[in-house]
Amino acid sequence: MLGADKYSAREILFDAQARDPDEAKAKNRQRLRDHRRLKKRQHVFLTERVAELMAQVAALEAARPLAWRDVATALEAQASKAQRTRRQLLTQLSQLEIVACSLERWVRTNIAEPRDSLLPHQAPWQDHTLLAPVPQRLRSLQWTTDRLYWNTEAAIGACRLQEQMSVALHTLSYDQTYVVIRNHRLVQASTEAALEAQRCMYLRTPQGVSVDDELVREAFGEDGMLEQVGSTRVVYRLVPTAVGGTMVALTITHDEASAEPLNHQCSYGWTCVERVDATMTRVLDAWIFLVETPPSTGGELEHYDNFLRTIRAAYVENLAHCNQLFLDTLASVQNAC
Repeated sequence: MLGADKYSAREILFDAQARDPDEAKAKNRQRLRDHRRLKKRQHVFLTERVAELMAQVAALEAARPLAWRDVATALEAQASKAQRTRRQLLTQLSQLEIVACSLERWVRTNIAEPRDSLLPHQAPWQDHTLLAPVPQRLRSLQWTTDRLYWNTEAAIGACRLQEQMSVALHTLSYDQTYVVIRNHRLVQASTEAALEAQRCMYLRTPQGVSVDDELVREAFGEDGMLEQVGSTRVVYRLVPTAVGGTMVALTITHDEASAEPLNHQCSYGWTCVERVDATMTRVLDAWIFLVETPPSTGGELEHYDNFLRTIRAAYVENLAHCNQLFLDTLASVQNAC
């Protein structure tokens, strides 16, 4: 029996109306019908296949490389652009070489070579001078204090080898003497409290007049001060470190923004606050003061010896006062916590 999925209703109806008693003819007619149906299916399949192949051919034609003339034209344009850029860069390089040569000559004549010595009298003028224009003044503040901070270990190293304070005098010439102060203290306090005590002593309770507050704040934040006491102008800066902090200080001997002459006797100072443990802190001090010997009215040697004894006693007394002031300030900070 022929199913509806294989033969159409028209074919089934035709077979029922024109049924041939000759079985051979009926079979032949059925074969022809099946052949025509097969041909039709093959035609549909081949038509679809041709459409697929045509789509593949179109895709391959669209993806094929550009013509070599088009590629050559594009590369020629890029090469011309690269050559123009190269000529421009060569011109700029020549101009910059001229500028670099000029800057090198200026640097060699205006900036001192690196020195191992930290003695103030061997430092160039830039290390103790503040310029007047605001951008240069800002750089001057940063440079003078950066230089001291970079040399902290060289200045403070000897303090680690002693366990008490010391005041030493070193004669530079008949009219100049260095006072070198070293101090090594261990205090029962946290590092944060010791640093806060340093801020209170040097940055928040000035002994004189605070100068250029906004500029100093721009340079160092809240951890800096430019202070004037009489004719002496000193810049202070506290630099945080991984183990605590370092306070640096130096005397400004020339300020282009000041019409009044400043004290030209140089001084440098370092105070390192280092954590020992949660409740113990090490405080190391190193100070260098350049002191001029006053003129003599009598015997030179006796006058000079008396001056040295007097100046040493004064600095010993001042160091003891500073130590006690630090301890009192530290106690106040701890009580306030």
